[in-house]
Amino acid sequence: MELPFKVQISITLQDLYKYRVNKIIKKLWSLYIVSFIFMIIFFISLHVNQGINYFLLIIPFITVILPFWLKKMTRRHFNLNSNQYTNIKYEFTEDSIFIDSDGFKSSIEWKMIQYVELDSNFVLLYRNKLLAHLIPLRYFNDKTQVDNFIEMVNRRI
Repeated sequence: MELPFKVQISITLQDLYKYRVNKIIKKLWSLYIVSFIFMIIFFISLHVNQGINYFLLIIPFITVILPFWLKKMTRRHFNLNSNQYTNIKYEFTEDSIFIDSDGFKSSIEWKMIQYVELDSNFVLLYRNKLLAHLIPLRYFNDKTQVDNFIEMVNRRI
């Protein structure tokens, strides 16, 4: 990929929700398995004890509510910070990454990027474990361009 490489993106509420859901599912898959086991135990206990053990319903209840809560919190976060997600211009040069948006201008040296990750919907440039720059895959022409971009980033970090 030739530098400078420029891309202008706009992250939508659906993009942000997809990102958060993917991260939650990857990190909490064990919670869903435990929840399923508790639901099975709950229904078995209904037949054995002829009573309801409400404690066994806590984890399944949480796992059912979690996606709805996540959607609500994502919508709230997006509405409060919508100017951070629209019309972001990235320019990737030999030395650094320039970011220009409606609310701010910034530059990041390549050494500040810790690693790059390819998600099912995004290329993520991580500055640390909590902060990543999201670039939706729809802004790349094809898989080859994505691969070249990731290779270029890996050479620089």
